[in-house]
Amino acid sequence: MTPPTPPPVTLIINVDDDTRVLQAARASSDPQAGQATVDLTPHTPRTAYLPRDILRALGRTDYQPTASEPITAAPAWRAAACWITVLGIRRLVILRAHHLAEARTRHISQLRQDTGIHLVLIAQPPTRTAAARLRTRLARHHLDHDLQQITDSHEALDLLGPPAPHRPQPVPDRTMPLPDLPRLPVARFRAELRRCLPAADFARVDAQYRAGLYAARAYLTRHPGLPTQQDLEFFLSRLTTSSPSLRHTLTRLRGAQAGFLRVGLLLDLPDDLDRATGPGTTTRPFTPYTANRISRGIPHPLQLAALTALLTTGTHPDALYATPVAALDERCTRLAVPDVWHPEHGSTTPPPAVVYAVPPRARPVLRTALRFRRSEQAQDHFLLFSSSFGHRLTDLAHDASVDIPALGPLQPGPDWHHRARCAHPATTTPHTSTDQPPQHHPRTKEELQLAAPPHLLSSHQRADLLATIGPPTDTALPHDQAAPVVEILRHYLGSRRPPVSVSEDLLADPMDRLLLDPASTPQWPIPHPDLLYALSAGAEYPCRS
Repeated sequence: MTPPTPPPVTLIINVDDDTRVLQAARASSDPQAGQATVDLTPHTPRTAYLPRDILRALGRTDYQPTASEPITAAPAWRAAACWITVLGIRRLVILRAHHLAEARTRHISQLRQDTGIHLVLIAQPPTRTAAARLRTRLARHHLDHDLQQITDSHEALDLLGPPAPHRPQPVPDRTMPLPDLPRLPVARFRAELRRCLPAADFARVDAQYRAGLYAARAYLTRHPGLPTQQDLEFFLSRLTTSSPSLRHTLTRLRGAQAGFLRVGLLLDLPDDLDRATGPGTTTRPFTPYTANRISRGIPHPLQLAALTALLTTGTHPDALYATPVAALDERCTRLAVPDVWHPEHGSTTPPPAVVYAVPPRARPVLRTALRFRRSEQAQDHFLLFSSSFGHRLTDLAHDASVDIPALGPLQPGPDWHHRARCAHPATTTPHTSTDQPPQHHPRTKEELQLAAPPHLLSSHQRADLLATIGPPTDTALPHDQAAPVVEILRHYLGSRRPPVSVSEDLLADPMDRLLLDPASTPQWPIPHPDLLYALSAGAEYPCRS
């Protein structure tokens, strides 16, 4: 992308050394509003200090690391250009410009050409000779074209503008913990919460449950049909990367499973979520407090992006180390990390990558890293987080002053959302024999056949299906008990409801064969609340518990 043509340079000659001009320049510095003021470090003629001063003016405050290696001159200049572009800085004010040496002036000119910023130089030359030398240096590096020189203090104050509004530092994150959650499948999860939790606790848990439910409903409305594996990983990562705890993650996922059931899709999740790595389990929400704290100690775009990726993906550092430049899309919303745990990893035809969603607050960081690698002429197969892993991770985490769960002891293996699967439920009719009564036989995964697009079974098919679902003692469900259930399903899932798939796996395994409420009578059969939740009917119709 070609940078815009920069406006002419403005040179403010503060001959009288008016302190109001310096104070106004410092007070108007606001990177969020597109203006930054660089206060040069005194008595430092070395070229490496100026880009660090620029990084400090852009919000990378503690540019001097305590444990990790300091950023050198060439990467610092590229980092400053990337941050100016990504943050949208339109005006860069440099104080004490009469101290700019030849090399610094050359780099400032190149920075102006690369970013298209409006460069404002405020100088206090002690003599006319020093002022003439400053203009000569500017002309030598093509900074004198249409140069606007200001000597009046009032005109300089009008140019610098009013003081920037006070922006307080982000406060530490506070999250209300959730109560203990039952380890139940989605069909019985919300109903059990309603029965065992107080009203206040249930309201907080139900808010997370509904967040997952509505997110799944919105996603499936925009993307109808069976999602691909990578699209499913992107949805699950986007849903859980902002989760503050494992209980929040589990509740959101149960709500998402209910949302998938509403359109006849089964979302199968791993059982070891409390030990697995991935979004929502070994991640931390990338809040303003976390973003501000981690960026103050790590000015290097690649190192900052590496720690940000660890915080937002929760995957193993070895997986992020192998991430190429092409793994990050141009909008910086999706990160595709190689599947290092796959047996075919490293072959000529590598397996599909693991997809992660990048939170909105983390996108500027990764966008800066991508521009930084592009400025180094890095090809698509080059490593994205170069020189950011290995023995440097511990030092970078120390400078960031943020607890990163992915740097602790992790369970080896693929992340949980990479093992999640979504499929249509099976709708095979049971096998019957004329010699023996129908019995319930557990099916293997190979015997299960995926259904066609979701459809509503007829009453006869549902009766045959429910007749094969026996209680835990493997005794068959009598037909006279299955018939009322079929009629209830027809009533609840008739023309007022969208079609759903009904199968043995949907009713038997998630429901544990709980079909009727204990308060049911032959004259007044009542469906079990868990059954209604499993068939996406419990949210609209009242039921007894």
